[in-house]
Amino acid sequence: MMMMMMMMMMMMMMMVVVVVVVVVVMVMVVVKIKMMIIYMMTMVTSRNRRGVKMMMMIIDELVMLIAVMVVTIIMIRAVEMMMVVVMILSAHPYLQCSVTCGWGEQSREVVCRHQGDTFCDVDTKPVVRRNCTTLFHNCDEHSSRQQLALGTRTGRSNKNLVINENDVHKYKNEMLSPKFVVSNWGKCSATCGKSYKTRYVRCQVFLPLLGDTVDMADSECYESYKPPATEPCSVEPCYKNFRWEKRGMTACSRSCLGGTQETQLECVNQVDGSVHSPDHCQFAESVAIERRICNDVPCPQRWRIGDFGECSSTCGGGLMFRDVGCIKQVDISQDRVVKLPDVMCEQPVPLRVRECNTQYCPANWASGLWSKCSATCGVGVELRPVVCQRMSPDGEPVDVDEYNCPPSERPQGERSCNLRACPEVKIKQRPMKFIQINKIRKVRLNVGTDAYILHGTNLILKCPVKGMHKKRVEWLKDGRRIYPSRRVALSRNGNLKIRKSTKRKDAGRYTCVAQGKKADETVQREKYLLGFLADESRGNISYTIRDPFDRKPRPLQLVLSNWSDCSSACGRAVRRRNVTCEIITHDYLEVFPLRVCKNAGIRIPDSQEKCNNPPCTKWFAKEWSKCQVDLCVREGYSVKVRTVACVKENSTKVLKDEMCNKSKRPLSKKPCKNSVCRAVWTTSEWSKCIGDCDETRYQTRMLMCRWQGTKKSAGRACVNLPRPVLTRKCHEKCTQGMWSNKFSDLDIGK
Repeated sequence: MMMMMMMMMMMMMMMVVVVVVVVVVMVMVVVKIKMMIIYMMTMVTSRNRRGVKMMMMIIDELVMLIAVMVVTIIMIRAVEMMMVVVMILSAHPYLQCSVTCGWGEQSREVVCRHQGDTFCDVDTKPVVRRNCTTLFHNCDEHSSRQQLALGTRTGRSNKNLVINENDVHKYKNEMLSPKFVVSNWGKCSATCGKSYKTRYVRCQVFLPLLGDTVDMADSECYESYKPPATEPCSVEPCYKNFRWEKRGMTACSRSCLGGTQETQLECVNQVDGSVHSPDHCQFAESVAIERRICNDVPCPQRWRIGDFGECSSTCGGGLMFRDVGCIKQVDISQDRVVKLPDVMCEQPVPLRVRECNTQYCPANWASGLWSKCSATCGVGVELRPVVCQRMSPDGEPVDVDEYNCPPSERPQGERSCNLRACPEVKIKQRPMKFIQINKIRKVRLNVGTDAYILHGTNLILKCPVKGMHKKRVEWLKDGRRIYPSRRVALSRNGNLKIRKSTKRKDAGRYTCVAQGKKADETVQREKYLLGFLADESRGNISYTIRDPFDRKPRPLQLVLSNWSDCSSACGRAVRRRNVTCEIITHDYLEVFPLRVCKNAGIRIPDSQEKCNNPPCTKWFAKEWSKCQVDLCVREGYSVKVRTVACVKENSTKVLKDEMCNKSKRPLSKKPCKNSVCRAVWTTSEWSKCIGDCDETRYQTRMLMCRWQGTKKSAGRACVNLPRPVLTRKCHEKCTQGMWSNKFSDLDIGK
């Protein structure tokens, strides 16, 4: 911008210098012209040759001055062109990039500011757009940063786009970019009729350096916003120029049986002969109208054609009908007609039916018929096709994508169907045991059987099911589904076949599954089996049944084992034995529930009975008492006591001690420390003197070991204590007496 301003200043100075030069040259030209006139007058009067030479010199100088003036004028035009070029090249700076990541575009505003009639050359116009990029080349990684660049619009603002010539200086800031400037509207071209008013419309721009506006080409302004330079005036037509003119006769009102026609008038402009609406002749002179009868002849036969009725369908192709008949009219007033056959009227016969509303109808849901129930009993499912269709113009339904139909209105394509209740699925189990003794080529087993099979035997496991098709039976082995293989197969009637069974592969629990119902069958391997051969002495063979193995009648036997020991040695007890209902053959052994023998008429003996045992007894002991004071047993020790009795088990009834095990009788006494237990010697009172009167007489007393405090005998507890004196001499008079039985309570020290 600084360079541009400096260039502008230099050009202005050059313009000033050139203008001064032009003024000086013009003054000199004027002076030279005056001198030339003076010399010419002198030459005419004096005819001096020297004057002629001077005249020639003045002419030469005048030519030179004119040449200088022409060069100066050319320089002025060159400076003006340079100013225009400078103005053209003074484009605005580029705006910021239009994007914040990836590639975008930058633009700038370029304005042609000219002087006089000189406009910018389009070929030299600077570039107004260029590509640009940012630091973020990958917009996927910086999608959150992508945004439109905010800034000045590349085009010109629409604000005050059209400015009146009287308001130019008021809006000079807005006119720094080219704007259309209009003058005031002129007067209408006429007072009536077609009239127009005009105004001047020029594209101008304000140049601050010149302080004024200059005209520019209309292309520099928005041509789409260029205001009109002319506008029609709203004035009344020139009524005096219009008049009515005859234009022949109107068409006959009827083609036959007498119609009427009249003069046809038109409102015509007398100036140019143009035809206008009757309103323009409202003040014109009226013209007489002639009326006459026409087509007064009999009517020929013709088609009477009615209007088409409504379309039979609003879309997808419908039909419209109308009445078409061949008639001949005989009276106009009464509207009497004679109906004729179609062949008497002009052919072809007009259409009585035509197609209508052939556009496609909006798509709608269409559904087919419900299928049969998927189940023959119980709850099943019915299905039907549901498609989105629209009617074609020829009336045929056409399938279209489902998104053309409203999802909320889609018909139901599936529904449950509940027919008669299905019979309950039952699996008939045969609870029994099958024990193979010798090799058999093939063994058939029913579910519910525990089987012991020898190695290499072919097996057929049956699942007698009712209430469903046997083909839908499934088999499990130890809870896992069985799939057919080379050795294992499933027959159509639901049987499981195993060829050459082995212990490693085939031993386990087999389960038959029929609609959730299950029945198990156990197959075990045995190398040999002993001891279950027929024994007539142990069974009853007078009853027979059909053997499930080979469907042959075989005898039933009740096999009884020995009684077991009583379940208890005393009290209530039972003893048991095994009672089994069996078929015993040389190759296998079958064990059935006892009800099989019972149903065959065999009396089933008891499998348990009561034992005749004595009642169960036990020793009962109460809590120990405190250490007894009066039951001293030795020095410093007494005893605790408790009650011990023999009672019946689960009862408090006391029995004789002999009914309990004496070896297990609990103690009824046990020693305990007691400081009261102290042994002392006690003596009785001295007896009377004993002995003959003539001899030495003496006295005696009794000695006892007792527990101090209780006075009870302490046995030998006083052995280690000093013994008191038991005899002494006495000097009483000799009289006959007896020993005293009274003992005195004496201490050891007495």
